[in-house]
Amino acid sequence: MSMNHSSKSHHWRALLFSHVAVLFVLIHFTGCDYTRTENQSNSMAIPEPVMQPSPFQVSDGYLYRIQDYPSNHITPRHVDIWLPDSYVPETMDLGGGTHATNGKDSVGGMDSAGGTDSAGGTDSAGGTDSANHADPATRYAVIYMHDGQMLFDGATTWNGQEWGVDETLTQLMKDGKIPPVMVVGVWSNPDTRHSDYFPQKPFEAMSTAEKERVMNAVRDQNSRLFSTEIASDGYLRFLTQELKPFIDTHFPTKPGRESTFTMGASMGGLISMYALAEYPDIFGGFGAVSTHWPGIFEMENNPVPGAFLDYMGKTLPAPGTHRLYFDFGTETLDAIYEPHQNRVDALVSNLGYNETNWMTRKFEGKDHSEDSWSERFHIPVTFLLAEPQKSD
Repeated sequence: MSMNHSSKSHHWRALLFSHVAVLFVLIHFTGCDYTRTENQSNSMAIPEPVMQPSPFQVSDGYLYRIQDYPSNHITPRHVDIWLPDSYVPETMDLGGGTHATNGKDSVGGMDSAGGTDSAGGTDSAGGTDSANHADPATRYAVIYMHDGQMLFDGATTWNGQEWGVDETLTQLMKDGKIPPVMVVGVWSNPDTRHSDYFPQKPFEAMSTAEKERVMNAVRDQNSRLFSTEIASDGYLRFLTQELKPFIDTHFPTKPGRESTFTMGASMGGLISMYALAEYPDIFGGFGAVSTHWPGIFEMENNPVPGAFLDYMGKTLPAPGTHRLYFDFGTETLDAIYEPHQNRVDALVSNLGYNETNWMTRKFEGKDHSEDSWSERFHIPVTFLLAEPQKSD
């Protein structure tokens, strides 16, 4: 049956109205919105991360790279994943049969079979010799470390320095001082590092004037500290909701709290503390190295240290289930940290922590650099890992 022009117009208007109504219902009830609130994350589907051998050179173990890890919570950044020589790559599905190697030969440590040459202590199947106790049944504690680009290969860093993570952990495991452990190094974004690492809830508890002072803080005359709003809650959601599930799925980890740790230096120390305070059921301990308690670089009447102390007093978990490690040097930027760390120590002591679950160390003559942190990296690692805790 044919319709006249008026009937056709009415029909299309009704059809258009019905589609608009359906779209409104979908938007209203599924929470789709182009704005993001504190408790709302973008639910857009993201591609599966792709692993490949890292171009970084390591002295021991295997190093993987996830290039520009896709996330709904933070800007994409690289993630490097290190495992010791005891790891057997063929035991895990790593996406298309891709295996990392230990980079000991002149072309990145890879032979045509994906293994390493005999000088690297591995056979053609990617295993390790008997001295390294390769065992496909081994499961690994995990340390999530910040500023991941500074951990493994000083030839690639801006200052020519590195933490020496692979060398230190390999020696500690060979000496039987720590259990098997792997490291997930999350790179920082130079444009958003301060925003990603500055603890968000202490900031939000500040007065309006204090917040403005923090957000207007400068690094020097030519650059501000914060190029974006503080977004450390999103960074922690990335760690706990996206990255950790991926790591636990693709590698032979011990996923429980008692075997999951976080560590970093300077602002990385702050975000390590904040990660455990916000996610005490996920992280069993943190290493806060040369912690930048001032938060910014203006010392006079700075509201930040007090805000951090108030937050920690209310939020740190009760002692007995977690381990806390702090340290500081006495040179360069570290020279200003001691009075702040003393106040943190008093707070932690009042909360009931003792030498079994809390350590603070002072390193005379040591400065604010990867060279200094590399020299003492074995101390927090041994403290956190030597005697695994029990979950509740």
